Amino acid sequence: TDSASDSYDDDECSTCHKEQVKPPSKAKRSATPPETTIFASKDLVGNCKEYRIENNSRDLRIIGNGNRIRIVNNSGSLQIYLGSNSTQQVVDYTGCNGLLKVVKSLDLNGGSKKKPSTRSKSAKPTDSIPSQSDGIQIDSSFTIRHGAGNIVINNAINQKIMFGATQSTNRMNDFEVASPPDDSVSALEFSPSTVQKNFLIAGSWDSSVRCWEVEQNGVTVPKSIKTMGGPVLDVFVASCDKQVKLWDLASDQVMQVAAHDGPVKTCHMVKGPTYTCLMTGSWDKTLKFWDTRSPNPMMAINLPERCYCADVDYPMAVVGTANRGLIIYSLQNSPTEYKRQESPLKYQHRAISIFKDKKKEPTGYALGSIEGRVAIQYVNPASPKDNFTFKCHRSTGTSGFQDIYAVNDIAFHPMHGTLVTVGSDGTFSFWDKDARTKLKSSEAMDQSITKCGFNANGQIFAYAVGYDWSKGHEYFNPAKKPQIFLRSCYDELKPRIN
Repeated sequence: TDSASDSYDDDECSTCHKEQVKPPSKAKRSATPPETTIFASKDLVGNCKEYRIENNSRDLRIIGNGNRIRIVNNSGSLQIYLGSNSTQQVVDYTGCNGLLKVVKSLDLNGGSKKKPSTRSKSAKPTDSIPSQSDGIQIDSSFTIRHGAGNIVINNAINQKIMFGATQSTNRMNDFEVASPPDDSVSALEFSPSTVQKNFLIAGSWDSSVRCWEVEQNGVTVPKSIKTMGGPVLDVFVASCDKQVKLWDLASDQVMQVAAHDGPVKTCHMVKGPTYTCLMTGSWDKTLKFWDTRSPNPMMAINLPERCYCADVDYPMAVVGTANRGLIIYSLQNSPTEYKRQESPLKYQHRAISIFKDKKKEPTGYALGSIEGRVAIQYVNPASPKDNFTFKCHRSTGTSGFQDIYAVNDIAFHPMHGTLVTVGSDGTFSFWDKDARTKLKSSEAMDQSITKCGFNANGQIFAYAVGYDWSKGHEYFNPAKKPQIFLRSCYDELKPRIN
């Protein structure tokens, strides 16, 4: 349908409305350009109109000033021409993979003989999200909301690119997730490889858990949201209300499956050949294992201190506690303590992640601390030199002193075995632990990066930006809202070739 619509359901365009109510004797907003301008039969020509274009697969031009346009499922080549004195134009561009080109160069005072462009070929779908560097060219005052398809901004003036309802301010040009939580993200996970589509789950200090579907073009579609009884610390869902709940997305039902005497910090599924259970760690100094069909735990283990972080990769589990404690468990047959040791880092750890050897067996872990340092530790090192630490998330401050930031999260790439760290300095860094080298560092975001993760095939890297209170309440700025970003990362995390 290529037509003007009177039923456009967004906010009214005040600029256009003011012009539309002027007496007809005012010739300024003539809907037809001068006769000397030559247009093709497929052109939509006019000022301050409302267009709804659905399922377009042909070459099409929209010509005029101050239009309001909704484009849905475009696979053709759309060109929008603005007059030299164009008023603001607003476009919804959703579910599209065709080319949208926006230019200011058409002379609406006559003399233009531009023809529709040739149709661009749709990109072949892949499992990765595309980079935001192909497709839309903007050269005037223009707003694109719910941006999809291939997007490029070229020599833009006063442009706004909107994803969902939040303006993208990402310095790495990464895709912004629509409708983020209202408070900092405390847990972030992708759906497992057994699920065909990519779903992203985030838990937040606003007590919510949200689910998005991540489409192949990088667009995120909010699917559902649940509110818990307290801030969410892990996405099974573990909460400060001392309960763990299971959210069945298929039925959209939530049921309690575990409980502690203190806030629950970590949840991990244990999937062995002889049993499957849920492992939960709490600030009540216990580690519990649950059959989610039973109200009582299968096993409860007392910890020396509060559980601060944990990870599971069968048959190995590792738990980090307060006072720099580390406990490694063997999960074969039933959970048993394998080794207990003190952290090799001098300051409190905050993040831990298990890594595998070349045979895809869990063999060690990476541990991050609040002092901008990461330790790579093997459970049974062939040589003491295999274990090492490295500095990260630091910057040169005033008077030659170094500013040191906390490592908030660590994740290993599921295919390459390389890793990412995110920190309170608002950056993420990719590392090759085997080559002991940094692969890439990001630009600093305007807030800390609190959590991160990879999707099952390692094509997409997700990270959450928000205040982590590392600088105290005086640095909290309520005007800065939490954000979640997605980055196509597979090639960037390939290990260094020696």
